[in-house]
Amino acid sequence: MTKQINLLGGTFDPIHLGHISIARAVAKECQLQQVDLMPCHLPPHRQSPGVSAEHRLNMVKLATAPYPELGVQSMELHRSSLSYTAETVRLLHQQYPSAHINLIIGMDSLSRFCSWHQWQTILEQANLIVCRRPGYSVEQGDAPKLISQYTCDSLEKLQQQRYGQIWLSRNAMVPISATELRLALQQKQIVQQWITPDVLAYIQQHNLYQQVN
Repeated sequence: MTKQINLLGGTFDPIHLGHISIARAVAKECQLQQVDLMPCHLPPHRQSPGVSAEHRLNMVKLATAPYPELGVQSMELHRSSLSYTAETVRLLHQQYPSAHINLIIGMDSLSRFCSWHQWQTILEQANLIVCRRPGYSVEQGDAPKLISQYTCDSLEKLQQQRYGQIWLSRNAMVPISATELRLALQQKQIVQQWITPDVLAYIQQHNLYQQVN
C-alpha cells in the first residue's frame, strides 16, 4: 500500500477542539487512515507563538491521544529557521520518495496561498485538502484561480494522484478562535467548551497564557 502522509499544520497556541474536529472530520470524509497534527516552529505569516515549542507539542500530544486516527508530527519544531511548508514537503519527499502527501489547510490560507514561499513547488509535490472556515469563501483572494485550475472532483482521484489536486472539504465549521481562547484563559473565564480537560490541566499546571500576546 502506498504510504500516505496527511498533515494539519498550525501554531496550536493552544490546540483546541476546533483543530481536533477538523482533523477528525477530514480523516473520515477523505478516508485517511491517519492525520498528523504538525506544530510549526516560527510561522512566516503570523506573530510568533506565545508559548514554547515544547509546551505546544506537549498539548498537541495530549489532545490527540484519545483518537486513534490522529497523530503528531514534530519535524518543524527541530528547525531554527522559519517554518516554510515547501521546505517541509521537500524534506518529506526525500525521506519517503513514493509517499502521497496531503496538506490540510483552511480556506483562509487558500485565499492567500500564492503569497506562500514557493507555493508552486507545494502543488508539484502535494495535494491540498481545504477546510471551510467562518468568514472565508471560495470567492476570496487566490481561491477562485486555484480552485479552477487544481480542483479535484472525486475522492478516488485524490487518493490516486500524488500532487496537484485541491479537495474542498465539507467539514462543519467550528467557530473557535485561538486568539479568543488565549484572552479567555488570561481572564480566568470558563473555557471547557473549547478545550480538552487534559490540555486545560496542562495549561493550568504550567501557568500558560497569563499575559495577552
